[in-house]
Amino acid sequence: MLVGEVCENCGYKMFPPRGVCPECQAPARVPESALYTVPLMAMKEGALMTAQLGDAESDKVEVGMLVEMVARRLR
Repeated sequence: MLVGEVCENCGYKMFPPRGVCPECQAPARVPESALYTVPLMAMKEGALMTAQLGDAESDKVEVGMLVEMVARRLR
């Protein structure tokens, strides 16, 4: 799922969401759904992969921790 936002001050469309509008410099409200962790994972087979880390709090994520890949239907 891709999430963007529209500046409430000037109407500028942003992707990805940012904390400040690049057009008018107004503070922007970042949607809760846009806040997630994207780790770089090394697979056993040697490939590197990125994906949304869904069931872990960002402040509890550590380098080298084991993760399990689970496919989910979002909609």
